[in-house]
Amino acid sequence: MFAAAVDAGQFPRGGRRILVVTKSPAPLSGMPGFDELGTRFDAVVTWDDVVAPLSPAHWRVRGEDVPVWERQLRRWWELGEEPAGLVLDGLTGQSLALARIFASAQLTVCAGGAEAYGATPAKVARTVGLRVRRLLHLGLLPGTSPLYLSEFGVPASALPASAVRDVMPSVPLPGGVPSGDSALLVAPTEEELCELLLLARAAGYGPVVALGTGRLRALERAAREQSAPLTVLEPPYLVESVCAALRPAALFTPDATLLLRARALYGVTPVLHPAHTSAEPLAAAAASAPPDPPALAALAGTLAYVHQPRVYPALRAQATAYLRTTRVPSLPRRRLIALGLPGGAPAPLRPLLRTSTVPRAARAVLRNRTVRRSAKRLLASSGAARKVARRVKGL
Repeated sequence: MFAAAVDAGQFPRGGRRILVVTKSPAPLSGMPGFDELGTRFDAVVTWDDVVAPLSPAHWRVRGEDVPVWERQLRRWWELGEEPAGLVLDGLTGQSLALARIFASAQLTVCAGGAEAYGATPAKVARTVGLRVRRLLHLGLLPGTSPLYLSEFGVPASALPASAVRDVMPSVPLPGGVPSGDSALLVAPTEEELCELLLLARAAGYGPVVALGTGRLRALERAAREQSAPLTVLEPPYLVESVCAALRPAALFTPDATLLLRARALYGVTPVLHPAHTSAEPLAAAAASAPPDPPALAALAGTLAYVHQPRVYPALRAQATAYLRTTRVPSLPRRRLIALGLPGGAPAPLRPLLRTSTVPRAARAVLRNRTVRRSAKRLLASSGAARKVARRVKGL
């Protein structure tokens, strides 16, 4: 995404361009085509080497050490004393550390997934958020406005899909790999790949290409014996580069964000694994059904308010209207009760549950032994009531 933004003229040339990468979850330097992408930058450095022997995932810069770190990084990376600008992949972890170290730098945040349309996942200090000048995203949900960092008034702009496609490195695929009408399978575990293979066969796809480890070679040989073509590509591969070279008819994966990128860039039909994680409900909803901008915008606003009600208080009416007609399984019932939203508690009780006096009074009454006995006799008539009775007993 950084290379596409450079080629699209989003960052005028001026001074040195340094690309800072990490070795986790996988070193990018080993990916096919990475050297071609790296030509846009004057230098490529690894953040793991900068903070070694500490782990980048756990290292945090202390406030009193910020001037020392900035002076040291400017010397190591030959930045001089000129004003610096940072283009960050989010505002967490290493990206947030760099934003704190270069305390006067103007910031541009890139969001390559559906997180651009959700609430800012963590509280961002005003000293950092007010320095963000724009949000670059891939336009994965047309007709839906990004909410990420909107509390700081950050404008959002989408990179053209053509600019992203043009920078995808060409990957030479092994001979005999089918293209055009094939299905591409991508999953982190071999078990999920096998499940995706069954889904692809059930959907009628003949040639299948899977990104997996060498242990799938046995499955590949068995499929060949049964005249069911299966080709296994061993990593490292950029999935987007494989889509560009293979042009599959469909992509099967539990990663909803990956499905959205493949659909937006290459028009690939997305098929989401039935046991996908619910950590990204917006991406999962967008990948599981044809695009519906009004519904996705309502879901995005609902999720943003439930997760950050103090940041997005204006979205309460939208969240209330959406939850009256639609159930979102990923939203905890206790959270909905705390916010007084539909789906959490019966409508007559919601105004009472939003006060602190009623819960305190209820606990005081339930501490009475006679009341507890009467409540347990009344509530023991159903399974759900017995669960409530057990909670009453623990008070």
